[in-house]
Amino acid sequence: MTHFNRNGFMLVEVMVAIAAIGIILTPVYLLQATIFGQTADVCTSFDRVIMARSYLEQARREVKDESRSFTLEKKENNPETVLKYQLKELDKKSSLAAVKGLLIEQVDASAIPVKNKTAVVETIITFNYKPESKKA
Repeated sequence: MTHFNRNGFMLVEVMVAIAAIGIILTPVYLLQATIFGQTADVCTSFDRVIMARSYLEQARREVKDESRSFTLEKKENNPETVLKYQLKELDKKSSLAAVKGLLIEQVDASAIPVKNKTAVVETIITFNYKPESKKA
């Protein structure tokens, strides 16, 4: 009669346990990677909004008081972004066009497109009131 020593696990039992743990943990790791990726995207987007706000203030300092139209563009490296400031008159079709002297300021913070990713644009729009000077 043969007696087996049952003081440990058989190799098959250990392999089944490791496979079960792998099957259970794989979705957890995938979820974690997805969450980290989305968090990084949101942080980058937030950085662009902060950059756009800062650029709006910088562009306002460079605009001459009598200007009714002005464009300024700049490229940033971290994160790679193209910032574009525009000061322009409102569209004639706008309901706000009735307010004389109201201008629109727009800053676009565009992500430089990378392959397999769509270009993201963060936009800040503000209004600026500059009364029209009376002609003599």
